[in-house]
Formats: sequence, C-alpha cells, structure tokens
Amino acid sequence: MDWNVSPQRYQTVSETAVVHLFQSSIWSEITAAGGWTPIPVIANGGPLLLLRYPLPCGLSAFYSPRGPTGLKADQLISVIEALLPRLAVEKAVFWRLDPFYPSSYGVVGLDRRDAAALFQRRIKPKLKLVHRPILPNPLWRIQIGAQTGLHQCHRGFRKVSLEAAGSQQNLKILYALLKEKASKRKTRLQSYRVFSKTVELFQRQGLARLVLARSRGQVLGGSLTVLRHYTAYNLYLETRGYLSNCDPSAELLRDALGWAASQKATELEFARTSPGEGYIWKENPNLLRDFGATGAYTPGEMDVVLNPAAYHLLRIVRPLQRWALA
Repeated sequence: MDWNVSPQRYQTVSETAVVHLFQSSIWSEITAAGGWTPIPVIANGGPLLLLRYPLPCGLSAFYSPRGPTGLKADQLISVIEALLPRLAVEKAVFWRLDPFYPSSYGVVGLDRRDAAALFQRRIKPKLKLVHRPILPNPLWRIQIGAQTGLHQCHRGFRKVSLEAAGSQQNLKILYALLKEKASKRKTRLQSYRVFSKTVELFQRQGLARLVLARSRGQVLGGSLTVLRHYTAYNLYLETRGYLSNCDPSAELLRDALGWAASQKATELEFARTSPGEGYIWKENPNLLRDFGATGAYTPGEMDVVLNPAAYHLLRIVRPLQRWALA
C-alpha cells in the first residue's frame, strides 16, 4: 500500500483504471476547494482516493466517495487492514467507504454480511464496521442509445427553450435554483466555490455541459453534466416543478443524453454530489422508465470506526449526513 502518492502518479494510475469520477484526480482538485485534504493512495494495486476532513481536538474524518472499486469482501478487508495503521496516525475517528462496481464488472458485487463477518474475524475486536442504511433509490444509469424518451408533457404547457452556456451569470442562476430546492428539502448543498470549481475544471477541457431551461424568460430548471472517459455524469438536474407548466426534466435529460452521445459516451450516470438522492424521480416518477434507466448494484456506505466515543458524540452533536462538500 502506497500512502499519499504524488498527484502525477495518481493521475496516471486512475486514468488507466476503471474508477468512478469521484475517485479521479480531477475530483481531488475539486474536493480541495471544499475544505477536504485529498490523499491519493495505491491500494490492492488500484487507485483509491481518501478525503480527510479536520475535526476538533486534532481528530479527523475520512471518506472515500465511490471507492474502493470492484473489490470482493476479502479484498476490501485486506485494504482496510493495510490502511488502519496510517489512519490511526492521522487520529481518524472513522473512515467512510462507499464501494463501487462499474457496469463493466458485470454481476461482481459485495455482500454486506460477508464483509461484516470477515471484518469481525480479521480486524481488531475494538473496531466496528457500521453499515449505513442503503438509500431507497439505487444508482441509476442509462445506456446511450437505449432510451426511448417517451415522456410527454400534459396539454397546455408553455414552450421550453434550452440555453447552453457556462457564463458566471448562468452558474449563479443554476446555483440559486439548487440552493432554493435544497432549502425546501432541508438537505445540504456544496458551496458556490466548489460548484464553480467543478464547472471550471471540466469546461477547461471541453467536458462540461451546463444548460438552463427557460420559458418566457423565466428559468424553470437547469442541468450540469460532465464527461470522464466513456461515461457521462449528470451531477445536477433540477426544476422548479411548476404544476401549470411542462416540467422541463425530460427536455434537460434528452439534452444531456444527446450531448453525451456526441462525446461518444456509452452511458449516463446520475452521480449526485449532495444528499437529496432520488428527489427528482419522486417528483417525476415516469422519467426513469421512459428513458430506459436501470438501477446499478451498490452495497451502500459503511463506516470503519476507530474512535467509538468520538464517533457516537459526532452522531449526537453533528449528525453524520451523507457526504456533501462544505
């Protein structure tokens, strides 16, 4: 296991491996803007991005978004064993894992019960593996070219026009919409600094598509999609949900799929970066079915607890929500 490898080496390894966007070198730059310290690691022969967040009294929390990648239970426990000494040095209260399985891995997956049993046998008894509740909405993917796009608006809707531009003004408009909806749902949202950094880094390489949906000059919704290798990731797709108008979700999704196809992407994944998972599908339940989306396997998050007392105190004082950048 190689701890905190150079950014150049991690970029080389992560570019040749099948890892999620949230485990890429470009995502480590984005997280750094949100108060996290990215620590790139080579574990089990593959790249693994750990994010360190400072806590009071010199303690810290670690998180691996969408990682490790493609590991079975015994491989996952081996990686945990290898990293424990270093996490102890960093005074980690817990390390949150989010195992990920790309579509190219087929049916290979992780059984939470097998992982827990192996953890109990091979890891020190004082450490605990806490399984986070599996989200009610799975990780959704759409194969490019497989969607039908049959979703239709009801009669009497106003015509919606799409405006594709990544200007600072449009960034602020979309962020204001995201903030408004997050406030209503009482969910967390990353800061504008991190949001704009995300768009900046991907637009610099021509790998971002930011779209606003307007009707009669009024913004009804927006979408942000980025590209990495042959996978497009829709990071945000939000609408105001006017009942008297056509909800532009379908138009925004069609646009994202069309752009992904033009970039020769093979699939579109809904990679949410804040904890309001599945909200758009609750408000527009037919959208997934009409576009041929399928749920991908995900075993859910799990916490390796190194400091039980501090961990439980954090759960009381500051609820350990799903990852959202500061």
